[in-house]
Amino acid sequence: MQTKNLEGVNRSNYTPSANERHLVHYKAEILRYDNKTGMKQSHASLVKTGVKMFPTVKRDLEKQGYTIEIVYHPQGKYNTPVQSAPVDNRDAEIAALKAELAKKEEEMKALADQAQEAAATEPEKPADESTDSGAEPEKKAEPAKKQPKAAAKTAKK
Repeated sequence: MQTKNLEGVNRSNYTPSANERHLVHYKAEILRYDNKTGMKQSHASLVKTGVKMFPTVKRDLEKQGYTIEIVYHPQGKYNTPVQSAPVDNRDAEIAALKAELAKKEEEMKALADQAQEAAATEPEKPADESTDSGAEPEKKAEPAKKQPKAAAKTAKK
């Protein structure tokens, strides 16, 4: 593993030595930044792994939090850079999502207005209608209490 300054190293300008062209060369780094200044504190390492073992090692390192950037692959895999979506498409998608959000907000506002109108037009009901007629409310029958066993035995004698 080499830990020299690898800031400018990428696929286009990296050429391995002749005796290491059978290995996959990649930069591995756990990104860390200073909380106060925002400056990058981590340093990348150049790692060389066999072609057969590389997919397993790459997956394991990514699970551990490493960022992997392949700078050379002997079979030419991973040589095409990942293309990000065009900015125009993202802008259109954002605009569509904002329009959908505005529509939903209008629907929620309309429902809230309808609920307020329904509450305002609904007549008030008296709290207890039975007191108006003069009749007393019905009382629920209480279940009979069980006598203690000792009292039950004396009552039978």
